[in-house]
Amino acid sequence: MAEETVETPPDPTHEHDKLVERLMRHREISREEAEKLVVEYREGRSSDIDPELLEDIDET
Repeated sequence: MAEETVETPPDPTHEHDKLVERLMRHREISREEAEKLVVEYREGRSSDIDPELLEDIDET
């Protein structure tokens, strides 16, 4: 029996956490501040995130 490979969509939580970690390292800010920026960015209320930090982040 042949094995089926199922492509799983990116985990939005993982992508969110990855961006939060990048912001914390890049800006040297707290997790709380980074979480707030990511949420605002995702909701379209802010674009105050360096595009370089968004590389390889699935924005869906």
